[in-house]
Amino acid sequence: MILEGWCVGASPLPNDYLFKNINIIEKDSDRQNIWRKNYNRYLKDYQDLFKLFNYYIYILTPSWENVISWKYKQELKLRSQKSNLKLLSKLKKFIMYYEKITRWMMKNSKLNCNILIKIDKKQKFQKIIYK
Repeated sequence: MILEGWCVGASPLPNDYLFKNINIIEKDSDRQNIWRKNYNRYLKDYQDLFKLFNYYIYILTPSWENVISWKYKQELKLRSQKSNLKLLSKLKKFIMYYEKITRWMMKNSKLNCNILIKIDKKQKFQKIIYK
């Protein structure tokens, strides 16, 4: 069985990183850290499930900016469109809710995974590291 998802395998974030504002959503819409505390609590709950994995495979992107552009590319393809600026704007806002977890995973999952797959800006395999 393969369990795939955006935050699968993520470890809880330490408070010093969790409570630091990294985007406008956190600064303006989560001043009391309600969203952050909630998802971090769920990440703690999920650790028992993550421990059951035989292998944790992590795909490392070159940068945060690729996450946005690749998600946009994926959504355009699903809609059979070449461009949609309204969609891009909505995606940028949506993705901000997951930016902190994603950035945390980009730093830490490469250390905790069994298999690390590095991809380049063109989404091509660059390197596969077995640990």
